[in-house]
Amino acid sequence: MSLSPRVRMGRFAEPALWILVALGRGPAGSSELFGAVRALDGPVGPATFMGALVRLERNALVERTMPGGQPMYRLTSQQGEMAG
Repeated sequence: MSLSPRVRMGRFAEPALWILVALGRGPAGSSELFGAVRALDGPVGPATFMGALVRLERNALVERTMPGGQPMYRLTSQQGEMAG
């Protein structure tokens, strides 16, 4: 039995949802992603944002790449499987 994404995200569930929504538009760098999440959800602080992002990575819903040494984030194929 697997845990629901909300259980695995704990108090970061809502900001994690907004990160997934923002990344549904395509890959983004951390600054761009933070701005997109704040535009969707309002006053999300940087620590809350990073906590949610780390949990999404840990649960293999988001992956980080380092093109040109700058972190970029994108949805993983596992995230798509959970949505469908």
